[in-house]
Amino acid sequence: AVLPDARPEARVAFEEGLRLLGLGPKQWEAARDKFAEATKKDGKLFEAWHNLGLVEARLGRWDRATDAFERALEIQPASRMSAMALAEALVRHGKPDAAHALLKKRVAAAPEDLELRLQYIAALREARKTTEALEEARAILQKDSRSVRGFNALGMVYLAADRHALAETAFRRALELDPKAAEVWNNLGLVLLERGRDQDAFSAFQKATELDPKYKEALLNKAVVYMDCGDYGKASDELERAVKIDPTDPAVFVALGVAARGTK
Repeated sequence: AVLPDARPEARVAFEEGLRLLGLGPKQWEAARDKFAEATKKDGKLFEAWHNLGLVEARLGRWDRATDAFERALEIQPASRMSAMALAEALVRHGKPDAAHALLKKRVAAAPEDLELRLQYIAALREARKTTEALEEARAILQKDSRSVRGFNALGMVYLAADRHALAETAFRRALELDPKAAEVWNNLGLVLLERGRDQDAFSAFQKATELDPKYKEALLNKAVVYMDCGDYGKASDELERAVKIDPTDPAVFVALGVAARGTK
């Protein structure tokens, strides 16, 4: 859509929101208020609606994020970033069916867009549409038999379907192609946990954090293994690292609470 120029007063509020957003999590609420102010001063300011959705998502308010991204798409239907952000918010809000319906149309219009297709697979997986998700993952691999992300997506679908041996095979194939893929190491650790191989799983999580020291999910997974072994002190150390990476994730604080209880 060809949009009119933003009203000057709305642009001022929007720019202040961007400034506050760049200052970090402590200013997210203030940034959210400025983006909301911008939308009130100019309801057609697409960027303000999109960034309002981003902040609401960072604050874990998935219902509000969904509303903001939907408004952004009404104003600018061609926005790829808003469509993908809306799909993520819908999944987090417990509406994976709506997410994959949205992404299906986008993938049909842009079949070569790998990011869209991978997100579509994830939404199908969350909606328990395993057959469709497998077809999409295999379609990626038919086009590129050396796609690390394709094998990773395939492994995640198998993992969700409790087909653990196939999931492990897919993840190991991805790591043969790229041994430095931290996300794949983390996912391999997840399937190894499901297969009862806790020590191997921990090694995989450790490898993920060595490759990416800021990989919060792998730190959380390492902490879970420590807690399962009764070592709450080491679990706390991993979780404190995770807090420094993302001080807004409630899951980290829940885990810290469990670890603190374990250490009395």
